[in-house]
Amino acid sequence: EAIDWVDRSAVATELEVLLRPTRRGRPRQLTVRALLVGIKLSIDVAKTACLTDVHRVLTEQLHHRDQAELGIVERRTGEIVSLHQVRRLFASLTRKLDPSAYSAPGLSDEQRTARHDQLQSVLDRLLDATMTPDVTHHGAYAIDGTGVWAWSRGKRRTDTSTDPDARWG
Repeated sequence: EAIDWVDRSAVATELEVLLRPTRRGRPRQLTVRALLVGIKLSIDVAKTACLTDVHRVLTEQLHHRDQAELGIVERRTGEIVSLHQVRRLFASLTRKLDPSAYSAPGLSDEQRTARHDQLQSVLDRLLDATMTPDVTHHGAYAIDGTGVWAWSRGKRRTDTSTDPDARWG
């Protein structure tokens, strides 16, 4: 189900091109497709999107057939994807998509707008892929508004948080 969801969204290929536009260099063992599948399964199973849980789901809770399809286990060597690879791929995606002034202070307004639009497009397509095809959609959806705790860390109290809802303490 998670693999089908990622494939229906058709964002994995676009994100791979974003990360490797020239397709030069050694390809990563962990693909964006596998990372997105791991995030979806982690949220479904562990109820978190913590990258350690994503790694655990991909390496310990997937059937061997699915691990082989997603490239979690290297076919030639039997090497399993490491937690470092999961974190590094997620960080690479964040660096390419995050439009915030905090993480990318040198961007122009046009670049920031382009990143925002690209990120919104990816999120919209991931959400669209969750919609059942046999139901007529009218564009109005309810979203669970349950509160999620947020917190922030900083060096000084004058530092701003990346999450405007996060508070000290």
